[in-house]
Amino acid sequence: MTMEKIQNAVSNIIESSRRFENPKDELLYYEFAYFEKIYKGVLKMPKEMAIECEKDSFIELICRYSDLREETISRYEEIRGDYYNDNHKKFDEFFDVVCGEIENNYKSGNEKWKENIKNIIDQNLEKLGHKQEKLNNDSEIDKEGKRFGLIHVDLVSDANLEEFGIKNGDECLSIHFKDLFNQKNKDQSINNIFSSNSLSKLAVGIIEEYPQVKAIIARSWLVDSPIGKRIGFNIFKKHKKIMNGMGFWGQFVNENGQVDKKRMQEFLKTGVPQYLPSEGFIKTEDFLKKYLPKDKRGVIKLKELTEESKENINDFENLKEKVNKDWRKLSREELLSIFNDSKVISNYIKTEKGKIWLSAMTKAKESNIKPEELNGFNMEDIRKDFRNYCEGIKKYVTKEIVI
Repeated sequence: MTMEKIQNAVSNIIESSRRFENPKDELLYYEFAYFEKIYKGVLKMPKEMAIECEKDSFIELICRYSDLREETISRYEEIRGDYYNDNHKKFDEFFDVVCGEIENNYKSGNEKWKENIKNIIDQNLEKLGHKQEKLNNDSEIDKEGKRFGLIHVDLVSDANLEEFGIKNGDECLSIHFKDLFNQKNKDQSINNIFSSNSLSKLAVGIIEEYPQVKAIIARSWLVDSPIGKRIGFNIFKKHKKIMNGMGFWGQFVNENGQVDKKRMQEFLKTGVPQYLPSEGFIKTEDFLKKYLPKDKRGVIKLKELTEESKENINDFENLKEKVNKDWRKLSREELLSIFNDSKVISNYIKTEKGKIWLSAMTKAKESNIKPEELNGFNMEDIRKDFRNYCEGIKKYVTKEIVI
């Protein structure tokens, strides 16, 4: 098949009469079609958005440019009743098998390889045996962290917005939104970010649960859209490279929860999306002024981290980054030296529980495995105590404002 025929065949996929069980499956199909064009080298795009993928494997590329891994995790959790975060190793072994079968299916010349992916996932889930009780994803606290209506939040301290008065170590709320095809009420009416009270719920949640946050940040195509502007986000970074993260594919789902075929077809032809993955923020005070309900307004007590706490957090984040990055090549002696040089960790390993944590870390290092792979220790309790200790190093001062 000539390059031109390949281009035409892949470009015309949306014009075919394919049927999908739901919009999510349809969107995934087009994500795989985009990956296929990247993999075959037939997609032309502006030079600044060009993708260098010669050194990447089939699986690395399909995971980078589609939501294959995320969808597999979702399906795994739904069917198995087993959170990915509770057992990375078990899932990774399962995912490796799934990826191997997908690659073999594609390289065998099967024209329906994209349609077969879901079956491959489900067939391998069946092989795992007994299905556990399904997880309850309607809880206000679910696998994506704390939730306020349609908004999920995570507490972060590495926003890196110093030029805007937000230092590394200052805590912020990173928010992300549910997919549009999940935003319908029981009567099928649209429940979007503005028709719902999600933003008001979040504003109340901030003063009641997160009074210390300096800003609300988001990483999504939404930040680059009129929706992001309406929410109040200031863009501080745009990404030219197109990939699955930052909710990129959500821009191809319309307000009715269906794939916007016209917009998708244009993207598959040009490789240039209407909205780029972007990062933005809105300071907490500005957010509260826009969305805090009237009955909650007045003198609001917020909190600020002390400078010492910021230094400790920054110290810990740098240590965590180094250890995660260099875990395999660090010697046991180098690891101990890093821990002893850290004010946060050196104090912790003097405690009884800290000694157990240190013993687990050094044992994992000696065995040349990651700590979560270690047997003989209750790693869940060890990690929980360590997180509690890290939370305990944070000290705050009260700050009153009028909203």
